[in-house]
Amino acid sequence: MVKENTIVRWGWLLSSGLIILFFGILAFANLATATSMSVFYVGIFMMLGGIVQFIHAFQFKESTSFFYFIFSGLVYASAGIIVFRNPLLAAATLTLLIAFALIASGLIRISSSLQIRKQFGWGWILLSGLMSSAVGIVFLINWSTSSVWLLGTVLALDLTFIGVSTIMLAMSFKKNQAESAAYERAIESMI
Repeated sequence: MVKENTIVRWGWLLSSGLIILFFGILAFANLATATSMSVFYVGIFMMLGGIVQFIHAFQFKESTSFFYFIFSGLVYASAGIIVFRNPLLAAATLTLLIAFALIASGLIRISSSLQIRKQFGWGWILLSGLMSSAVGIVFLINWSTSSVWLLGTVLALDLTFIGVSTIMLAMSFKKNQAESAAYERAIESMI
C-alpha cells in the first residue's frame, strides 16, 4: 500500500513540476502579459483584503477601532480598484518600489559588510550588496520600460524555479523508491 502511494506521489509531483515549468516558460515568452497577470493578482488580493477589513470593522462597532478598520478596508479596496483601472500605473509603481527596496537592502548589506571586514567571507556580503544596489539602480534608470517586463520576469523565474525544483524532487523520490525496492529484494534473497 505504501509503495503504491509513493509511486503515485512521485508521478504527480513530476507532472505538476512539468506543468509549472511550462507556465514559467510561457511567462518568459510574453513578459508583458505575465506582468499584467501579476498586477491583476495583486489587485484582486487588495480588493479582497479591503472587503474583509470592511466586514471585519462591524465586529467592532462599539470600539474606537471601528473607523480604523472601515478606513483601512476602503483604502485597500480602492487601491485594488485602481490597480484594475490602471494596471500600467500599478506595474510602474510596483517596479519603482522594487527598485528602491533593492537599492536600500543593497546599501544596508554594503554597510554591514564594511563593519565586519575582519571576518572571513565579508566580501561576499559586500558583493551581494553591490549587486542588489546596481540592479535597483538599473531598474530605477529604466523605470518606464522595466515596469513592462520586471514583474513578469520575477513571475517567470519563480515559476521556472518551482517547476525545476519540483521535477528534481520527483526524480529523487523515484530514485529513492528504486533503491528501496532493490534493498528489499536483496534482504529477501538473503533470508
